Amino acid sequence: MDNGEDTVGAADHFKVIMFSDVVAYGKEHPVDFPVVTADTPYTLCYTSGTTGDPKGAIITHGGMLSCLAALKFSDFKWTTTDRHLSYLPLAHIYERAIYNCCAFEGGSIGVFGGNVKLLT
Repeated sequence: MDNGEDTVGAADHFKVIMFSDVVAYGKEHPVDFPVVTADTPYTLCYTSGTTGDPKGAIITHGGMLSCLAALKFSDFKWTTTDRHLSYLPLAHIYERAIYNCCAFEGGSIGVFGGNVKLLT
């Protein structure tokens, strides 16, 4: 992957690698998946500190899966044609749960990156 031929638009601080090269590298250098349990940390969710000091809350795999199960088995049925307009920061656990649900069901996510007052 370092032969220089597979880079497009390279600069001193980065280079673009063809996806096919990433796949080939993965096949040549396989790694074992880690053992994950319900209590294994999945992510950190940082609070804004509205009611106190800001802090990071550990979200476990079991916690996220229970959230996704609640969404999956709710009255709302996700499909591959669903679109989610993301405007909350990914620090919000709700936003991360919706991202995961969309990815799991094959929906699409559009990311809004401007002024939230202009969202409508």
